[in-house]
Amino acid sequence: MILYMIIYGLANLKHSINMIEYSILEIPTVLNPPIKIIDVIYSCPVCDYEIEIDMFVDDNSFVKCNGCDHITKFKIKRI
Repeated sequence: MILYMIIYGLANLKHSINMIEYSILEIPTVLNPPIKIIDVIYSCPVCDYEIEIDMFVDDNSFVKCNGCDHITKFKIKRI
């Protein structure tokens, strides 16, 4: 019975994680996109896996977590 409750709980957790389609990471900047992001470590909001970002970023860019396949999209916010 306890094993059933654990398995059922994990199945519900997986379904609740899958409900989050993607996360948005806002980047405030005075630069015009695309901007170069170098050596930034970002923790996945779902599984806390560390993602190293080293790329050109604009509003259509995203990174995918290697731990859980969660997608984080970038939003450039002009200040």
